Amino acid sequence: MGYPFRRQRTFNELEKGMDESELAAIHKEKVEALMVYDPKREALVASRFCRFHLAGFNLDEKSNVPLGPPYQSDPSLPRKWLIEYVSANERIEMADSAINVISLRVVRVGPDHTYPVEVYGKVIARDEVDHKCVYLFDRERKDAQLINSEKDMLALTGPNRALVTLGWMYFEFDLKIKGKGEHGAEVQFSKGVIPYYYNPFDKRIISQLPSFQSTVKLVLQRVTLPVAASIKVNVVSEGHDDTIFHYDGKITAGTTRNYRQHMVLYDTSVPTGSLVRGNGSLVLNRNLVAVKGYVEDPALREDEKLVLYVCFLDAGCEIEDEDKQSPEQEDDDDSDEEGEGEGEEEEEEEEEEEEEDAKNVVTLKYPQRETVWERGSRKLKVKVDWTVVRDTPKHTDFFHRNTLLPEGYTSPDYRFGGFFE
Repeated sequence: MGYPFRRQRTFNELEKGMDESELAAIHKEKVEALMVYDPKREALVASRFCRFHLAGFNLDEKSNVPLGPPYQSDPSLPRKWLIEYVSANERIEMADSAINVISLRVVRVGPDHTYPVEVYGKVIARDEVDHKCVYLFDRERKDAQLINSEKDMLALTGPNRALVTLGWMYFEFDLKIKGKGEHGAEVQFSKGVIPYYYNPFDKRIISQLPSFQSTVKLVLQRVTLPVAASIKVNVVSEGHDDTIFHYDGKITAGTTRNYRQHMVLYDTSVPTGSLVRGNGSLVLNRNLVAVKGYVEDPALREDEKLVLYVCFLDAGCEIEDEDKQSPEQEDDDDSDEEGEGEGEEEEEEEEEEEEEDAKNVVTLKYPQRETVWERGSRKLKVKVDWTVVRDTPKHTDFFHRNTLLPEGYTSPDYRFGGFFE
């Protein structure tokens, strides 16, 4: 006979059945369980999100928010603001801003370990849609990724939906490596939180987390009034009897022609299992890019909105790190803000776009849904589904949870430990 299922009580239910001191005790107990001593920072640091009242909140629950409906612009409406468009015969309030996770690199290893390292564990994002787990990296020990130098990127597999915020967003790290020796004991490699706070002037955001045995660097891109582009890539066969070829290389996608500013969707240099399915579709690690729906520069034409660039690179092509920021600079940074915007750099970088090899780049402009990339005997079809990125829910207990935080626990300092008062 199975045990009866016990539903976890909601925050409102807990609040009605308890006084404020009892709720505070629950939050304090949860937060104290999240505090870890980091030898690199020499402090007790919150290892996970605890910015609002945690009573009745499951930190491990996965976000199951689906993609929005197909995006269909209405030409009868004013075209200045994408947010006024109608999709799927329904008027939907669309998000003002979304974040693309461009890359994640291990830019320093040590002090007790050196490259190469075999990395596994989890990296998750939390946004204002539901504050639940959106996985970016999730590998078991047996499937650890080999990182040979600071140039290597972790092979991200998410997010599976657009990340939306006009306030805070949080990135949690719990990465481990195989230790030295034949059996390699588990070593805590990176653990902590990188918070991001929305800034309308930031375009490209670089943040670093020095902790335990590493410094990791996260690169984000802010996208204005986004539409989600879900990508599929298929091998094109000329006949039914043609053998499906194996595409050996890298595929990137982004909102500029410059592949160095793209996210990596496919990379045969990083073992991830099967690379092509029986129907000829490539197995992409990631497939979703938030695309600019509104361009701030009035000199740009209307047809320069809603553009996706997909780039095909040789397997040996190294994707250089254009987001220069030394780990030494980050480790010695005295700022309380971990997410430092690098918006001014993007304009300079985008000037170099036209230098990219046009033969390796395909462009899809909404409402275009497919195109073909061809080089020699290789031919790949790129398909895109354009979907709505919904705004954050209007009815949420986030702000209510904030107002009831107990004294001394209102604002965690994820970087240096403790709490701001």
